[in-house]
Amino acid sequence: MNDSFPKKSILSTQIDLSKFRPIDRREKENADVMPEASTFFKDAMKRFRRNPLGMAALVMLVLILVLIISSAFFCPYSYSEILSLDGVRDITAKNLKPLQYSERELEAIANGAKIFPHLFGTDELCRDYFARTMAGTRISLFVGVFASLIVLVIGSIYGSVSGLAGGKTDMIMMRIVDIIYSMPDMLLVILLSVVLGSVLPKNSTGLFGRLGPNMVSLFIVFALLYWVGMARLVRGQILTIRENDYIQAARMIRTPRSRMIKKHILPNCISIILISATMQIPSAIFTESYLSFVGLGVQVPMPSLGALANTARSSMQMYPYKLFFPSLMIALIVLSFNLLGDALRDAFDPQQKK
Repeated sequence: MNDSFPKKSILSTQIDLSKFRPIDRREKENADVMPEASTFFKDAMKRFRRNPLGMAALVMLVLILVLIISSAFFCPYSYSEILSLDGVRDITAKNLKPLQYSERELEAIANGAKIFPHLFGTDELCRDYFARTMAGTRISLFVGVFASLIVLVIGSIYGSVSGLAGGKTDMIMMRIVDIIYSMPDMLLVILLSVVLGSVLPKNSTGLFGRLGPNMVSLFIVFALLYWVGMARLVRGQILTIRENDYIQAARMIRTPRSRMIKKHILPNCISIILISATMQIPSAIFTESYLSFVGLGVQVPMPSLGALANTARSSMQMYPYKLFFPSLMIALIVLSFNLLGDALRDAFDPQQKK
């Protein structure tokens, strides 16, 4: 202790105290304020908000959702309703142009009646085309989101188990994935549609009954085939994560595999899962639209965007608006989800620079 005093005295004599001053109250308060804690997810959201294309895509999707939800309240027509006045079918309302009224509707308006305009016109069966387009958009979005959830759940679980197990289990599970990759998806949709058409009860009032055997078979094919891409992505991410120290520590204390996947593996894969699920939605919507376009879509009279485009194809030269509106909705939805997926991929990239 005595040897330290001379050293401390010598050190104190070498410091020029005139270069120091007491801090004031404001500087002390600023020094006491700790910076807000940040996480990987918060940083990713900050990067996402700085992406103009990603924010524009998100705003566009929100506007589409608001439109298709609110249209059910302010539009008085149903997607399957044939226009009529006083209980009599209005045959003059056939193939009306956008914002055009039929002859009988013009007479009723002249007599003081208030009739909601046909924003997108009418079709060949005197049905409001705006109501059918909005209903078709709801069906297409439902198919896309539901199919994406199927792919998300099955692919995440399968990929997690395969990547965490490793060894022979991983090899066998990946060979199964390779076999599934080789299966023709369109052929399975057609075969399942034929089988389910004879199994499902006719005129069922349930959702799957109204969608028809074609859409039910599409969901089954998504559950059987389309999850393999997600499984491979999750497995590749887990093969990297499993070598981290906290995973090795969890193995040493014999943590159950299910808890390890739930608490340690999947939270660290959330970015790639979220991006893949976002990109899967437009793929499912496009697949449904394609199947509806070739006649393997939803059951009549329920519309979808692909079914509306297929119906409008025969009269494209005389009534191009029938093809324009469903095609525009498909393009906006698919483009918005693709831009949103690209923005999320850039935002969750840890190496992303300002």
